Amino acid sequence: MNKYIDKFRKKFGVMTHKKKFTIPSNKLYVSFTFDDAHQSALNEARKMLNEYNIKATYYLCLSFLESEEAQLKFDLEDLKKCTEDGHELACHTHSHLRFLRTERNDILKDLDLNKDLLKRILPEINFANFSYPFGEQTYTARGIIKDRFTSARGIDHGINCGEADLNNLKAVRLYENTHSIEQIESILSEAKNTGGWLIFYTHDVQDDFSRYGCSPTYFNKVVKLVANQNIDTSTIKTTLKDILK
Repeated sequence: MNKYIDKFRKKFGVMTHKKKFTIPSNKLYVSFTFDDAHQSALNEARKMLNEYNIKATYYLCLSFLESEEAQLKFDLEDLKKCTEDGHELACHTHSHLRFLRTERNDILKDLDLNKDLLKRILPEINFANFSYPFGEQTYTARGIIKDRFTSARGIDHGINCGEADLNNLKAVRLYENTHSIEQIESILSEAKNTGGWLIFYTHDVQDDFSRYGCSPTYFNKVVKLVANQNIDTSTIKTTLKDILK
């Protein structure tokens, strides 16, 4: 029964607390993003992006800072390198919350933990944007996120064009096991025809990649595809400044 209730709550959730905005169709924007960014994304992927002067957005769960789990671990130096290189640090909750299983007060506490820890370790940085862990969007969570952040990125597949929801930006997975380079080429070609905002996301970028990630070779191919086509490519924060100006 719970799975049917959860399905209803998610379906109802995305219909509420919308932040409608319009993306011009005469221009194409591309952004690279990382969820619960692993050290491989903060290092390996960052270096590849830097080669093409492309800035990305890293959605962080700061509970993973100095984590004992090797796949998730990163440190303060990793974050400093990202900000020094012009990349954006954004919020993904502190402990990778399941919004479907978390009450309002606990959501608020968790978000405060992430914000306060960031203030302690990088006082000059603020979290302006957000992505939903597991893509879970409930009525309660969306209301909180709408008031706290400029934007929120979900996991609904697609290109953001025309009228869109700033509280549920669509995105395209860079998961090597399920999305071939040919598929990414096709989506990029579609985006060039429709205009709008194409947001890529993945998690880890390493040879031994997870089901939610990709290899450095795969990631580099996608970055090259975008870089070679002279497309406006930047962070979520910078792109929104241009769209909403």
